[in-house]
Amino acid sequence: EAWQKIAGENPFPSVCGRVCFHPCEQVCNRRQLDEPIAIRQLERSLADRAINESWPLPLKQVPAKNKTAAVIGAGPAGLAAAYFLAGLGYGCEIFEAQPEPGGLLRWGIPTYRLPVDILAAEVARIRDLGVAVNCSSSMRASHLQALQSRYDALIITCGYGRSIGLNISGAEHAVDGLRLLNEIRHRPPAQQKGRVAVIGGGNTAIDLARSLIRLGATPIIVYRRRRRDMPAFEPEIIRALEEGVELRELEAPLDIRPEPQNGRPAYRLTLQKMSPTRERIHGHRRVIPLEGQPGTLQVDKVITAIGADLADNWIALDEKADNQLQMSHCHLVNAHRPVILAGDITTPVKSVSDAVASGKQAAMALDILNDQNIQSITAEMAACQMGSGPALSMSDYMEKRYGPRIEEARGSSVRAPALVEFDQINL
Repeated sequence: EAWQKIAGENPFPSVCGRVCFHPCEQVCNRRQLDEPIAIRQLERSLADRAINESWPLPLKQVPAKNKTAAVIGAGPAGLAAAYFLAGLGYGCEIFEAQPEPGGLLRWGIPTYRLPVDILAAEVARIRDLGVAVNCSSSMRASHLQALQSRYDALIITCGYGRSIGLNISGAEHAVDGLRLLNEIRHRPPAQQKGRVAVIGGGNTAIDLARSLIRLGATPIIVYRRRRRDMPAFEPEIIRALEEGVELRELEAPLDIRPEPQNGRPAYRLTLQKMSPTRERIHGHRRVIPLEGQPGTLQVDKVITAIGADLADNWIALDEKADNQLQMSHCHLVNAHRPVILAGDITTPVKSVSDAVASGKQAAMALDILNDQNIQSITAEMAACQMGSGPALSMSDYMEKRYGPRIEEARGSSVRAPALVEFDQINL
Protein backbone atom coordinates (compact mmCIF):
# COMPACT_ATOMS: atom_id res chain seq x y z
CA GLU A 1 0.00 0.00 0.00
CA ALA A 2 2.90 2.36 0.77
CA TRP A 3 4.42 1.53 -2.62
CA GLN A 4 1.13 2.35 -4.33
CA LYS A 5 0.97 5.73 -2.57
CA ILE A 6 4.47 6.82 -3.45
CA ALA A 7 4.64 5.46 -7.01
CA GLY A 8 1.46 7.33 -7.83
CA GLU A 9 3.26 10.61 -7.17
CA ASN A 10 6.92 10.01 -7.97
CA PRO A 11 8.54 7.87 -10.68
CA PHE A 12 11.93 8.08 -8.92
CA PRO A 13 11.49 7.09 -5.25
CA SER A 14 14.74 5.12 -5.13
CA VAL A 15 16.64 8.00 -6.76
CA CYS A 16 15.04 10.62 -4.52
CA GLY A 17 15.66 8.38 -1.51
CA ARG A 18 19.36 8.97 -2.21
CA VAL A 19 19.74 12.46 -3.65
CA CYS A 20 16.77 14.54 -2.43
CA PHE A 21 17.65 17.16 0.17
CA HIS A 22 14.45 16.16 2.04
CA PRO A 23 12.87 19.57 2.89
CA CYS A 24 9.84 17.57 4.05
CA GLU A 25 11.77 16.53 7.15
CA GLN A 26 12.37 20.18 8.08
CA VAL A 27 8.62 20.74 8.52
CA CYS A 28 7.68 17.32 9.87
CA ASN A 29 5.46 17.75 12.96
CA ARG A 30 7.39 15.01 14.76
CA ARG A 31 10.38 17.39 14.80
CA GLN A 32 8.66 19.46 17.50
CA LEU A 33 8.24 16.37 19.70
CA ASP A 34 11.67 14.74 19.31
CA GLU A 35 13.03 14.44 15.76
CA PRO A 36 11.56 14.18 12.24
CA ILE A 37 10.44 10.94 10.67
CA ALA A 38 13.29 9.72 8.41
CA ILE A 39 11.17 10.27 5.32
CA ARG A 40 13.98 10.03 2.76
CA GLN A 41 15.38 6.81 4.24
CA LEU A 42 11.91 5.25 4.39
CA GLU A 43 11.38 6.19 0.73
CA ARG A 44 14.72 4.65 -0.23
CA SER A 45 14.09 1.44 1.73
CA LEU A 46 10.63 0.99 0.23
CA ALA A 47 11.73 1.75 -3.34
CA ASP A 48 14.81 -0.48 -3.17
CA ARG A 49 12.64 -3.36 -1.97
CA ALA A 50 10.29 -2.73 -4.91
CA ILE A 51 13.28 -3.02 -7.28
CA ASN A 52 14.78 -6.09 -5.59
CA GLU A 53 11.46 -7.95 -5.44
CA SER A 54 10.20 -6.74 -8.85
CA TRP A 55 6.99 -5.26 -7.52
CA PRO A 56 4.62 -4.30 -10.34
CA LEU A 57 4.06 -0.62 -10.98
CA PRO A 58 0.77 0.32 -9.31
CA LEU A 59 0.30 3.50 -11.36
CA LYS A 60 -3.38 4.11 -12.00
CA GLN A 61 -4.17 3.77 -15.69
CA VAL A 62 -6.68 5.84 -17.64
CA PRO A 63 -7.99 4.21 -20.85
CA ALA A 64 -5.80 5.09 -23.84
CA LYS A 65 -6.53 8.38 -25.58
CA ASN A 66 -5.99 9.09 -29.23
CA LYS A 67 -3.41 11.72 -28.27
CA THR A 68 0.36 11.77 -28.48
CA ALA A 69 3.09 13.92 -26.95
CA ALA A 70 6.76 14.40 -27.76
CA VAL A 71 9.04 15.14 -24.80
CA ILE A 72 12.40 16.78 -25.52
CA GLY A 73 14.89 15.82 -22.85
CA ALA A 74 15.20 12.60 -20.82
CA GLY A 75 16.20 14.21 -17.55
CA PRO A 76 14.05 13.85 -14.42
CA ALA A 77 11.49 16.42 -15.63
CA GLY A 78 11.07 14.88 -19.08
CA LEU A 79 10.95 11.33 -17.78
CA ALA A 80 8.42 12.33 -15.11
CA ALA A 81 6.23 14.09 -17.69
CA ALA A 82 6.21 10.96 -19.85
CA TYR A 83 5.52 8.74 -16.81
CA PHE A 84 2.43 10.69 -15.82
CA LEU A 85 1.21 11.22 -19.37
CA ALA A 86 1.42 7.46 -20.00
CA GLY A 87 -0.72 6.93 -16.90
CA LEU A 88 -3.19 9.45 -18.30
CA GLY A 89 -3.52 7.45 -21.51
CA TYR A 90 -1.23 9.40 -23.85
CA GLY A 91 1.22 7.93 -26.31
CA CYS A 92 4.63 9.36 -25.40
CA GLU A 93 7.99 9.54 -27.12
CA ILE A 94 11.12 11.09 -25.61
CA PHE A 95 14.03 12.60 -27.57
CA GLU A 96 17.36 12.83 -25.71
CA ALA A 97 20.65 14.27 -26.99
CA GLN A 98 22.85 12.08 -24.79
CA PRO A 99 23.51 8.38 -25.49
CA GLU A 100 21.64 7.32 -22.31
CA PRO A 101 18.52 8.67 -20.54
CA GLY A 102 18.63 10.32 -17.13
CA GLY A 103 20.04 13.78 -17.76
CA LEU A 104 21.72 15.17 -14.66
CA LEU A 105 20.86 11.97 -12.78
CA ARG A 106 23.10 10.00 -15.13
CA TRP A 107 26.00 12.33 -15.86
CA GLY A 108 25.93 14.96 -13.13
CA ILE A 109 25.49 13.05 -9.84
CA PRO A 110 28.45 10.93 -8.63
CA THR A 111 27.97 7.18 -8.36
CA TYR A 112 28.70 7.22 -4.62
CA ARG A 113 25.39 9.07 -4.29
CA LEU A 114 23.44 7.43 -7.12
CA PRO A 115 24.49 4.00 -8.47
CA VAL A 116 23.84 3.46 -12.18
CA ASP A 117 21.74 0.31 -11.62
CA ILE A 118 19.26 2.17 -9.39
CA LEU A 119 18.65 4.84 -12.01
CA ALA A 120 18.42 2.23 -14.77
CA ALA A 121 15.77 0.26 -12.85
CA GLU A 122 13.53 3.30 -12.42
CA VAL A 123 13.96 4.42 -16.05
CA ALA A 124 13.09 0.87 -17.14
CA ARG A 125 9.69 1.19 -15.42
CA ILE A 126 8.88 4.23 -17.54
CA ARG A 127 9.80 2.34 -20.70
CA ASP A 128 7.61 -0.54 -19.53
CA LEU A 129 4.64 1.85 -19.65
CA GLY A 130 5.13 2.03 -23.42
CA VAL A 131 7.18 5.24 -23.48
CA ALA A 132 9.71 5.22 -26.34
CA VAL A 133 13.07 6.81 -25.43
CA ASN A 134 15.16 7.91 -28.42
CA CYS A 135 18.72 8.69 -27.32
CA SER A 136 21.46 10.46 -29.32
CA SER A 137 18.68 12.61 -30.81
CA SER A 138 19.80 16.23 -30.63
CA MET A 139 17.16 18.89 -31.17
CA ARG A 140 17.25 22.32 -32.74
CA ALA A 141 14.59 24.98 -33.26
CA SER A 142 14.20 23.78 -36.85
CA HIS A 143 13.06 20.36 -35.59
CA LEU A 144 10.11 21.71 -33.61
CA GLN A 145 7.85 22.30 -36.60
CA ALA A 146 8.36 18.72 -37.79
CA LEU A 147 7.56 17.38 -34.31
CA GLN A 148 4.43 19.53 -34.06
CA SER A 149 3.15 18.01 -37.28
CA ARG A 150 3.64 14.47 -35.87
CA TYR A 151 2.45 14.92 -32.26
CA ASP A 152 -0.47 16.60 -30.57
CA ALA A 153 1.76 18.37 -28.03
CA LEU A 154 5.38 19.13 -27.17
CA ILE A 155 6.93 19.24 -23.71
CA ILE A 156 10.40 20.80 -23.75
CA THR A 157 12.62 19.94 -20.76
CA CYS A 158 16.10 20.98 -21.86
CA GLY A 159 18.29 20.95 -18.76
CA TYR A 160 21.03 23.29 -17.67
CA GLY A 161 23.92 21.28 -19.07
CA ARG A 162 26.53 23.95 -19.83
CA SER A 163 28.78 25.40 -17.15
CA ILE A 164 29.01 29.17 -16.85
CA GLY A 165 32.61 30.25 -17.36
CA LEU A 166 34.72 32.52 -15.16
CA ASN A 167 34.99 36.08 -16.47
CA ILE A 168 38.58 36.60 -15.30
CA SER A 169 42.07 36.62 -16.74
CA GLY A 170 43.32 33.07 -17.34
CA ALA A 171 39.83 31.54 -17.28
CA GLU A 172 40.83 29.28 -20.18
CA HIS A 173 43.03 27.31 -17.77
CA ALA A 174 40.05 26.24 -15.65
CA VAL A 175 38.32 22.88 -16.10
CA ASP A 176 34.56 22.70 -16.78
CA GLY A 177 33.05 21.20 -13.61
CA LEU A 178 29.99 19.59 -15.22
CA ARG A 179 32.15 17.99 -17.91
CA LEU A 180 34.52 16.65 -15.26
CA LEU A 181 31.63 15.14 -13.27
CA ASN A 182 30.49 13.40 -16.45
CA GLU A 183 33.99 12.01 -17.02
CA ILE A 184 34.32 10.84 -13.43
CA ARG A 185 30.96 9.09 -13.59
CA HIS A 186 31.61 7.27 -16.86
CA ARG A 187 35.38 7.05 -17.15
CA PRO A 188 36.92 7.52 -13.71
CA PRO A 189 40.34 9.14 -14.14
CA ALA A 190 43.50 7.79 -12.60
CA GLN A 191 44.34 8.57 -8.98
CA GLN A 192 44.30 12.34 -8.49
CA LYS A 193 47.04 14.06 -6.55
CA GLY A 194 47.69 17.56 -5.31
CA ARG A 195 45.54 20.53 -4.41
CA VAL A 196 42.50 21.33 -6.53
CA ALA A 197 40.56 24.60 -6.30
CA VAL A 198 36.82 24.24 -6.94
CA ILE A 199 35.26 27.64 -7.62
CA GLY A 200 31.62 27.85 -6.53
CA GLY A 201 29.26 27.11 -3.68
CA GLY A 202 26.46 25.04 -5.16
CA ASN A 203 25.72 21.33 -5.20
CA THR A 204 27.93 20.81 -8.26
CA ALA A 205 30.90 22.27 -6.38
CA ILE A 206 30.21 19.97 -3.42
CA ASP A 207 29.81 16.89 -5.64
CA LEU A 208 33.08 17.71 -7.39
CA ALA A 209 34.98 18.20 -4.13
CA ARG A 210 33.64 14.97 -2.61
CA SER A 211 34.41 13.04 -5.81
CA LEU A 212 37.96 14.43 -5.98
CA ILE A 213 38.73 13.53 -2.37
CA ARG A 214 37.68 9.95 -3.17
CA LEU A 215 40.17 9.97 -6.04
CA GLY A 216 43.04 11.07 -3.80
CA ALA A 217 43.11 14.83 -4.39
CA THR A 218 43.01 17.63 -1.81
CA PRO A 219 40.01 19.77 -2.84
CA ILE A 220 39.57 23.39 -1.73
CA ILE A 221 36.21 25.04 -2.33
CA VAL A 222 36.55 28.79 -2.99
CA TYR A 223 33.31 30.71 -2.49
CA ARG A 224 32.80 34.46 -2.80
CA ARG A 225 30.10 34.68 -0.12
CA ARG A 226 29.68 33.22 3.37
CA ARG A 227 29.08 29.56 4.03
CA ARG A 228 25.54 30.31 5.21
CA ASP A 229 24.82 31.80 1.76
CA MET A 230 25.98 28.75 -0.19
CA PRO A 231 23.21 27.40 -2.45
CA ALA A 232 24.42 23.84 -1.82
CA PHE A 233 22.25 21.82 0.54
CA GLU A 234 23.52 22.04 4.12
CA PRO A 235 23.76 18.26 4.77
CA GLU A 236 26.00 17.94 1.71
CA ILE A 237 28.23 20.78 2.92
CA ILE A 238 28.53 19.13 6.34
CA ARG A 239 29.50 15.79 4.79
CA ALA A 240 32.09 17.42 2.55
CA LEU A 241 33.74 19.16 5.50
CA GLU A 242 33.66 15.94 7.54
CA GLU A 243 35.42 14.14 4.70
CA GLY A 244 38.26 16.67 4.66
CA VAL A 245 37.24 19.20 2.02
CA GLU A 246 38.58 22.67 2.80
CA LEU A 247 36.24 25.65 2.44
CA ARG A 248 37.54 29.18 1.85
CA GLU A 249 34.63 31.58 2.11
CA LEU A 250 34.47 35.29 1.22
CA GLU A 251 37.14 34.95 -1.47
CA ALA A 252 36.65 35.61 -5.18
CA PRO A 253 39.03 34.57 -7.99
CA LEU A 254 40.72 37.40 -9.88
CA ASP A 255 43.28 35.64 -12.04
CA ILE A 256 44.57 32.17 -12.97
CA ARG A 257 48.22 32.03 -13.98
CA PRO A 258 50.13 28.89 -15.03
CA GLU A 259 53.19 28.23 -12.85
CA PRO A 260 54.45 24.70 -13.64
CA GLN A 261 56.09 22.84 -10.75
CA ASN A 262 58.79 20.22 -11.42
CA GLY A 263 57.65 19.83 -15.00
CA ARG A 264 53.96 19.27 -14.21
CA PRO A 265 51.02 21.71 -14.59
CA ALA A 266 50.29 24.00 -11.64
CA TYR A 267 48.59 27.35 -11.21
CA ARG A 268 48.65 30.44 -9.06
CA LEU A 269 45.11 31.53 -8.24
CA THR A 270 44.78 35.16 -7.17
CA LEU A 271 41.94 35.66 -4.67
CA GLN A 272 40.23 38.86 -3.62
CA LYS A 273 38.96 39.03 -0.03
CA MET A 274 35.27 39.94 0.10
CA SER A 275 33.05 41.49 2.76
CA PRO A 276 29.27 41.11 3.19
CA THR A 277 27.13 44.26 3.18
CA ARG A 278 23.64 44.90 4.58
CA GLU A 279 22.17 44.90 1.07
CA ARG A 280 20.55 41.66 -0.10
CA ILE A 281 20.43 40.31 -3.65
CA HIS A 282 18.21 37.27 -4.33
CA GLY A 283 18.07 36.58 -0.59
CA HIS A 284 21.85 36.68 -0.07
CA ARG A 285 24.01 39.40 1.42
CA ARG A 286 25.74 41.39 -1.31
CA VAL A 287 29.51 41.18 -1.04
CA ILE A 288 32.10 43.81 -1.96
CA PRO A 289 35.89 43.62 -2.26
CA LEU A 290 37.93 44.42 0.83
CA GLU A 291 40.68 46.95 0.47
CA GLY A 292 44.20 45.60 0.48
CA GLN A 293 46.38 43.24 -1.49
CA PRO A 294 44.72 40.10 -2.88
CA GLY A 295 45.98 36.74 -1.67
CA THR A 296 47.17 33.79 -3.72
CA LEU A 297 46.62 30.07 -3.69
CA GLN A 298 48.94 27.54 -5.34
CA VAL A 299 47.03 24.60 -6.81
CA ASP A 300 47.50 21.81 -9.33
CA LYS A 301 44.14 22.34 -10.99
CA VAL A 302 41.28 24.89 -11.06
CA ILE A 303 37.69 23.71 -11.65
CA THR A 304 34.69 25.98 -12.28
CA ALA A 305 31.30 25.25 -10.73
CA ILE A 306 29.70 28.70 -10.49
CA GLY A 307 26.45 27.81 -12.22
CA ALA A 308 24.94 26.37 -15.37
CA ASP A 309 22.85 27.44 -18.34
CA LEU A 310 21.11 25.87 -21.30
CA ALA A 311 23.49 23.70 -23.29
CA ASP A 312 21.79 24.77 -26.51
CA ASN A 313 20.20 28.21 -26.42
CA TRP A 314 17.66 27.58 -29.19
CA ILE A 315 14.47 28.07 -27.20
CA ALA A 316 12.92 31.40 -28.16
CA LEU A 317 10.12 32.42 -25.79
CA ASP A 318 7.81 35.28 -26.74
CA GLU A 319 6.73 36.59 -23.33
CA LYS A 320 4.01 38.76 -24.95
CA ALA A 321 2.34 36.07 -27.04
CA ASP A 322 -1.31 35.18 -26.42
CA ASN A 323 -2.48 31.85 -24.99
CA GLN A 324 0.28 31.56 -22.40
CA LEU A 325 0.09 30.44 -18.79
CA GLN A 326 2.92 30.75 -16.27
CA MET A 327 2.60 28.08 -13.56
CA SER A 328 4.75 27.43 -10.50
CA HIS A 329 6.95 24.82 -12.21
CA CYS A 330 6.23 25.01 -15.93
CA HIS A 331 5.14 27.43 -18.66
CA LEU A 332 2.48 26.80 -21.29
CA VAL A 333 3.66 28.92 -24.23
CA ASN A 334 1.14 27.92 -26.88
CA ALA A 335 -2.33 26.65 -26.13
CA HIS A 336 -3.50 26.26 -29.76
CA ARG A 337 -0.69 23.84 -30.64
CA PRO A 338 0.32 22.90 -27.09
CA VAL A 339 3.94 23.55 -26.18
CA ILE A 340 4.96 23.40 -22.52
CA LEU A 341 8.39 24.36 -21.13
CA ALA A 342 9.40 22.44 -18.00
CA GLY A 343 12.42 21.39 -15.97
CA ASP A 344 15.44 23.61 -15.23
CA ILE A 345 14.25 26.40 -17.51
CA THR A 346 11.11 26.95 -15.41
CA THR A 347 11.60 25.48 -11.93
CA PRO A 348 12.38 27.89 -9.07
CA VAL A 349 14.71 25.37 -7.36
CA LYS A 350 17.07 23.18 -9.38
CA SER A 351 16.49 19.87 -7.60
CA VAL A 352 15.30 16.41 -8.60
CA SER A 353 12.06 16.75 -6.63
CA ASP A 354 11.30 20.10 -8.29
CA ALA A 355 12.03 18.54 -11.69
CA VAL A 356 9.55 15.74 -10.97
CA ALA A 357 7.01 18.34 -9.83
CA SER A 358 7.55 20.20 -13.10
CA GLY A 359 6.95 17.09 -15.20
CA LYS A 360 3.83 16.25 -13.18
CA GLN A 361 2.43 19.78 -13.53
CA ALA A 362 3.11 19.77 -17.29
CA ALA A 363 1.26 16.45 -17.70
CA MET A 364 -1.73 17.74 -15.72
CA ALA A 365 -1.83 21.03 -17.65
CA LEU A 366 -1.78 19.24 -21.00
CA ASP A 367 -4.53 16.83 -19.95
CA ILE A 368 -6.78 19.65 -18.75
CA LEU A 369 -6.08 21.70 -21.88
CA ASN A 370 -7.02 18.81 -24.17
CA ASP A 371 -10.42 18.34 -22.52
CA GLN A 372 -11.21 21.95 -21.58
CA ASN A 373 -9.27 25.19 -22.18
CA ILE A 374 -6.41 27.29 -20.85
CA GLN A 375 -8.74 29.17 -18.49
CA SER A 376 -9.61 25.91 -16.70
CA ILE A 377 -6.08 24.83 -15.85
CA THR A 378 -5.50 26.88 -12.69
CA ALA A 379 -8.81 25.94 -11.02
CA GLU A 380 -8.50 22.24 -11.91
CA MET A 381 -4.99 22.10 -10.47
CA ALA A 382 -6.01 23.94 -7.32
CA ALA A 383 -8.47 21.13 -6.59
CA CYS A 384 -5.50 18.71 -6.40
CA GLN A 385 -3.20 20.92 -4.36
CA MET A 386 -1.67 19.50 -1.19
CA GLY A 387 -1.22 22.02 1.62
CA SER A 388 -0.51 25.69 1.08
CA GLY A 389 2.35 25.32 -1.43
CA PRO A 390 2.48 24.33 -5.11
CA ALA A 391 2.58 20.54 -4.49
CA LEU A 392 0.03 18.64 -6.59
CA SER A 393 -1.28 15.11 -6.15
CA MET A 394 -1.57 13.14 -9.39
CA SER A 395 -3.48 10.40 -7.56
CA ASP A 396 -6.11 12.91 -6.46
CA TYR A 397 -6.24 14.45 -9.93
CA MET A 398 -6.89 11.09 -11.57
CA GLU A 399 -9.44 10.05 -8.94
CA LYS A 400 -11.41 13.30 -9.20
CA ARG A 401 -11.17 13.60 -12.97
CA TYR A 402 -11.56 9.99 -14.10
CA GLY A 403 -13.08 8.21 -11.09
CA PRO A 404 -14.47 4.77 -12.00
CA ARG A 405 -12.65 4.75 -15.36
CA ILE A 406 -9.35 4.19 -13.52
CA GLU A 407 -8.06 0.63 -13.37
CA GLU A 408 -6.47 0.04 -9.98
CA ALA A 409 -6.27 -2.64 -7.33
CA ARG A 410 -7.54 -0.51 -4.46
CA GLY A 411 -10.32 1.96 -3.81
CA SER A 412 -10.35 5.73 -3.61
CA SER A 413 -7.16 7.39 -2.36
CA VAL A 414 -8.20 11.05 -2.34
CA ARG A 415 -6.63 12.80 0.63
CA ALA A 416 -7.56 15.88 2.62
CA PRO A 417 -5.38 18.73 1.32
CA ALA A 418 -5.26 20.72 4.57
CA LEU A 419 -2.04 20.98 6.55
CA VAL A 420 -2.14 19.58 10.08
CA GLU A 421 -0.17 21.83 12.43
CA PHE A 422 1.61 20.54 15.52
CA ASP A 423 -0.74 22.32 17.93
CA GLN A 424 -3.71 20.49 16.35
CA ILE A 425 -2.35 17.08 17.30
CA ASN A 426 -3.53 15.31 20.45
CA LEU A 427 -0.30 14.06 22.02
